[in-house]
Amino acid sequence: MTNYSAYGLTVRSPFPLTEFLPSSSSHFDVSVEYGADPEWLHAVADKLDHFEICKQEGRFWFKGVGSFVVQGNGTRIVISPQGADESLLRLYIEGMMMAMCLHQRGFCVLHASVVEICGEAVAILGPMGAGKSSVAASLYARGHNIVSDDNAAILSDGEIPVVLSAYPRVKLFPEIASALGFTAEARTVLHSSQIKVGCAIDDRFTPRSVPLSKLYILERREARDIFPISPMQTVIELIRNVVPTRWGYPGDANQLLKCGALARRVPAFTVKTFSNLGSLPALAADLEQHAIISSSRAGTHIQEDAQAKEAVFV
Repeated sequence: MTNYSAYGLTVRSPFPLTEFLPSSSSHFDVSVEYGADPEWLHAVADKLDHFEICKQEGRFWFKGVGSFVVQGNGTRIVISPQGADESLLRLYIEGMMMAMCLHQRGFCVLHASVVEICGEAVAILGPMGAGKSSVAASLYARGHNIVSDDNAAILSDGEIPVVLSAYPRVKLFPEIASALGFTAEARTVLHSSQIKVGCAIDDRFTPRSVPLSKLYILERREARDIFPISPMQTVIELIRNVVPTRWGYPGDANQLLKCGALARRVPAFTVKTFSNLGSLPALAADLEQHAIISSSRAGTHIQEDAQAKEAVFV
């Protein structure tokens, strides 16, 4: 068993979690364990996948991979493999299962990439394939630190929401990694089944929690401008991108309250995503300029749009 660090937690695992940072701590917060086939598996084994999520336990089944159970308020992940090797199992642990652990621990877990600009975190959201990681990596290439990729764990209970630091990797398509200057030495194969590669960002990775200042939602539309949206619209976007509703599973009242609290405190904007590699640098430059101009730490104030004065009734 080896200990690893991510999201401010120490994770003990029987196999390598190569995306996470090694930890010298003897204490652990999350235990990854092998277990026998759970009783509920027999009823769903013919399905391609299956989720059952409640506050106390998350059950996941993926045909050809295995079953995963997250329980104990995000302290235990039990795996029953069904043909998958450990290098594939770890991708599920580092991704969905850690997202479920963080959700059970009370964090607002967004499907987003997060970059630190002017000492503040900006989260980049959007549907699968919108280019969240690519935009974050492009901002990294412009000199900014990565806070998190894929899962963004946000503590939203305080006056200022903060994003937990994840781990020093970003997942990119090989052609985008090459275009952004990631050398062969900085890239790793995630698994033979995966098209994307893992890119090391050790030189500009933020190892601490960062206050969240803005949300950018990537869209495929004609207009290139960055548009502010109302808190009510922001709640809708957050629900689309937060665990567990992002997996198509109903959330609960507490999740809705967290989304509402986040929407009240953090301004959100929609922006046209890039259509090809040639337009990616311009998009990153636009987001960088917008984030810097509206940064409270840069000595300016975020401009209030009339829509931002709408109340959020949650």
